[in-house]
Amino acid sequence: MTDDRILDVRAVPHAGRHTQIFEAFEALDAGAGFELVNDHDPKPLYYQFAAERPGAFTWDSLEEGPEVWRVRLGRPAAPAVASAAAPAAGTRSMTARLDYRTELPDAIEAMSGLEKVVESSTLEPLLLELVKQRASQINGCAYCLDMHTKDAVAIGEDEQRLHLLAVWREAPFYTPRERAALAWTEALTLLPETGAPDEAYEAMAHEFDPPEQVALSLAIVAINGWNRLAVGFRRPVGSYVSHRHQEPAAGR
Repeated sequence: MTDDRILDVRAVPHAGRHTQIFEAFEALDAGAGFELVNDHDPKPLYYQFAAERPGAFTWDSLEEGPEVWRVRLGRPAAPAVASAAAPAAGTRSMTARLDYRTELPDAIEAMSGLEKVVESSTLEPLLLELVKQRASQINGCAYCLDMHTKDAVAIGEDEQRLHLLAVWREAPFYTPRERAALAWTEALTLLPETGAPDEAYEAMAHEFDPPEQVALSLAIVAINGWNRLAVGFRRPVGSYVSHRHQEPAAGR
């Protein structure tokens, strides 16, 4: 038996639902939760939590349509206090471990080959920078986020769109094509949690032709690879200078 409160968002305008749900979640104490009632499948909300609060929420489906969906959304109990004698498991240092570029140059050449294939496609440069930034946000890659934010600004991206990228579902500044690409980026970056769901693929396939679908997926594969190299080997952050320039609005 639980005394969780009920948050029924069926009467809330769609544009404001996720914001209200996140506000309710942030107000929770450790170990507490609430029952969310919605009139459509809340999987996109789950993906957003998985991207922005990995490991920091619980999600238990109580009822799955066809007219009402109910989920218990909670905050895990606070972890035990770590011993002062040793850092907690998973603690990150910011000390560089090795320079992967010089240790195995052939690997960098191979990764760059993927990038060249993507760049030769019809995908828009600004869209690709959004994809790279979103994956880097999810993966916690400061080096790649710094790089691709600077590159995006250099080729003409609007700073407001960059500021709101982490909450793109709640912001009206992205095109349907960009939204489909961002959802697909999250689906593939968080593959163990999402399984690349049909709705994410269908939305992406509606906006991109088959060669673009492959190119977009390759772009996501590449940035996830760069993220893992930069985070794994602690690439130093902050010194990157973009040499990109304004691109034609019509894309490549």
